[in-house]
Amino acid sequence: MTTPAIVDSLFAQQLEYVGIVRDASFRYLSHSSSWGDSGVVKLACNVLAARTSRGLLLFDPGPGSPAAWRCELDEECARMEFFETGGLMRFLAANGGPDAVADIVLTHLHVDHCLALFAGDAGRCRVFPRARVWSSSPESLGRMCTEYDAPYEVCDLSDLRAVWRMFVHGAHSDRHTVILAPFPDSTIVLWGDYLPTSTHLRPHFRRLIFADEELPEFYEPLMLESAARNWGNLLYHDPRRPLVKIHREPNGFGWSV
Repeated sequence: MTTPAIVDSLFAQQLEYVGIVRDASFRYLSHSSSWGDSGVVKLACNVLAARTSRGLLLFDPGPGSPAAWRCELDEECARMEFFETGGLMRFLAANGGPDAVADIVLTHLHVDHCLALFAGDAGRCRVFPRARVWSSSPESLGRMCTEYDAPYEVCDLSDLRAVWRMFVHGAHSDRHTVILAPFPDSTIVLWGDYLPTSTHLRPHFRRLIFADEELPEFYEPLMLESAARNWGNLLYHDPRRPLVKIHREPNGFGWSV
């Protein structure tokens, strides 16, 4: 487990922004016909890279190579058709390689957000040799590491509550976590799949994320706070605009880059 000294030394300070990397692109067969007649939508996997005193910090490193997946881990796999992969590895090749990654933070454990942790034949290899991995579901992440025969140092994301604001909810995935990451110029809200694309700023599409459940009580206030404070918002699955500012409109929210 982490200690307060480790948390304070690495995360209490503002993070150094490195960039946003598109790890992959895929076609997704939606549950809802609201996306259009075919129900197929093109999505991306956008990874936020930052730096701490230990090295690179990645938020949701992406799907990695789907050839290494054990698809039974997630029923959504059958809905995904990847046509572009490897973006994170190409980025790391020019930025110190996988050894440069010291910490990885996960909003949740869906395959398109986290299976970049594993590679090789059936995923039986650690991709990031010295990285610690932070999750609000450390037990589930530990079981995944065991399933892939690739043990990581697993850390409880709740240990960072002393230095980062975050909100945990279970509508989309067990203990899905929205994280407010502090950078020198602006906070960046990491919505995970709670705001995956700019299309989901529309009230109708936003409701699709949570199906028949009520919106989390923090959701609308956080949208309003982000708009009022001019924060950045990472849209993890948006193929055109991964980072936006949002603003209030009469019928919901709009965006600007």
